[in-house]
Amino acid sequence: AQQEWEAFTGHGFDRHGGDGWLQSIHPEDRERIRRAWNEAIVAKRSFEEPARLYHVSDADYRHTVLRAVPLVDETGNVREWAGHVVDVHEVRMADQELRRKDALIGSIIDNSPAFIFIKDTSGRYLVMGRKGEEWLGRRVEQMIGKSDYDVLSVAEADRIRVHERQVLETSAVAEYEETRLVSGEERVFLVSCFPLRDEQQEIY
Repeated sequence: AQQEWEAFTGHGFDRHGGDGWLQSIHPEDRERIRRAWNEAIVAKRSFEEPARLYHVSDADYRHTVLRAVPLVDETGNVREWAGHVVDVHEVRMADQELRRKDALIGSIIDNSPAFIFIKDTSGRYLVMGRKGEEWLGRRVEQMIGKSDYDVLSVAEADRIRVHERQVLETSAVAEYEETRLVSGEERVFLVSCFPLRDEQQEIY
């Protein structure tokens, strides 16, 4: 563990001995790691915590998981600790980028003047923009997992479903006009539906 730590951080034993190893932890994570480590020592239990650890090759901090287990003697006393550093930086950064993109797409969908939605093949809403609250008279949170049959008349839902089935059967874009009563005013909307495909080119 000592060699692994030195290779990762570039900090020799003279620096990481005692509590000196905490200096290799990102300042914002340092106190949390100190508390968790002291608790593990007192309880004689395994230690595992995420932390940003200095990486000598990058000259910067990387996301890691620090792990250590106590090795006890026949009397139950801790003889030493065996530690390991798991580098999860690439996974963590990919997750952050995915969250950033999800937030960006969500912001576009919610703030678009058009009613943007995604349904599964059975017609249930998977994603719904805030503009749809005017169309359906329900909050977005109330509609996820629901279909038009849950909030519209059967005749209205049937009419919409005909166009959705057309898209599923032909894989073509379907455009049609839909008249809705919004805030007491009759309005005509142009609806455009098209299929989404997964990596196997299957419609979902």
